[in-house]
Amino acid sequence: MELGSWAEWVTGFAELSAVVTTLFFSFYKDYQDRKKDTQATLNFLRMMCAEVISSFTRIEQTDNILTDENKETSKAYTTFRYWVQIRTLIAESDKQRITDTANQILVLFQQCTTVDEVLKSRVQQSMQNLSK
Repeated sequence: MELGSWAEWVTGFAELSAVVTTLFFSFYKDYQDRKKDTQATLNFLRMMCAEVISSFTRIEQTDNILTDENKETSKAYTTFRYWVQIRTLIAESDKQRITDTANQILVLFQQCTTVDEVLKSRVQQSMQNLSK
């Protein structure tokens, strides 16, 4: 049985190394892209929560009470609600925790009748749980 020359062995090893390197960089790039997308989604969630709270505060200052009708006039709230519904429909497995947290925050917004420190701390706590 002939094992081949050194040149054939070196060529085979070089080809194998090229394939492994290409596969590694492809998977690594996909991982980096998913990581950036997840971070962008988290940043958007933080921004939207802050906008909704700010919008609810403005409504409270003018109308003195948060009702469902008043909440619906908030563009930030309706945008957040639609975004959560779309995220739920998309249901990407790697972002399921974000979607679940966004749904929990939406429930907090739907149930609140005033913007107080309790609401702010619950939203902040939900966001911190995502960082763990």
